[in-house]
Amino acid sequence: FIGHYALNLFPTEAYTSFNQITKFALGFVGLLIGSHLNFRKLANAKKRVVSIVLADAFVTPLLVFSILYFLVKLNLIVSLILGVLSLLTAPGSTLHIIKEKRAKGLISKTLLAVVALNNVLTILLFYTIYYYMYSIDTYNKIHLIAIIMRPLYLLLESFVIGGLIGWTVIYFTEKRKSSTSFLGILIISVVLTVGTSETLHFSGILSSLILGIIIGNFSRYKKLLFNSFKDIEKEVFSLFFVLAGTHLDFHAIIMAKSAGLAFLLSRIF
Repeated sequence: FIGHYALNLFPTEAYTSFNQITKFALGFVGLLIGSHLNFRKLANAKKRVVSIVLADAFVTPLLVFSILYFLVKLNLIVSLILGVLSLLTAPGSTLHIIKEKRAKGLISKTLLAVVALNNVLTILLFYTIYYYMYSIDTYNKIHLIAIIMRPLYLLLESFVIGGLIGWTVIYFTEKRKSSTSFLGILIISVVLTVGTSETLHFSGILSSLILGIIIGNFSRYKKLLFNSFKDIEKEVFSLFFVLAGTHLDFHAIIMAKSAGLAFLLSRIF
């Protein structure tokens, strides 16, 4: 409502500057998603989670790619990219609905685990396609080892950033017991995680996801930490969805034409 197609409250340049705020909001979403990946609680559901993720990772991208490449006749690279992106599950929307409805139990735990792993897979597959394109464009040949190893390096780097900051958070929460201190520590940890990741050109949401996993599985004060976030939870989600809405571009939708419609329908089915 405040974007280009209604009130248009901000100049065009301002919407680009909102990207950094959106990245930090996504960092909080990644943190909360990761906090629900409790290894002990998911021990009995690991086969179910893995089977769902692998089935989704194979069927959805293949279906979307086939429709866009063979039916709509898009070029190979665009079809591959959209096929990979079709695997992505919006973590903010999923988590917000679960929080709003206060859903608990096996289904919600499985759903959050699937969403988290889906996003990790999407990021890794996207970078695989990216390095494939880079290899073809730069060297006119495929460097298979580099294409495979670069995404794995990204995952390792995210583990290092999220892990180091996560264990630092655990150390400081051992020293402080007030909920106010916990909220401050949590905010600073997300800002540091996303900021460091973006500076080094890593994935901020992936590093934040690892941060949430570390805190959620190894901190004695994880409940106090994540409960303290409830004080600003609604504001963060509201900010995230408002900023996401400002990026809606109807001109891009119109330009996509049949390809956009085919992508949307194939993604739904």
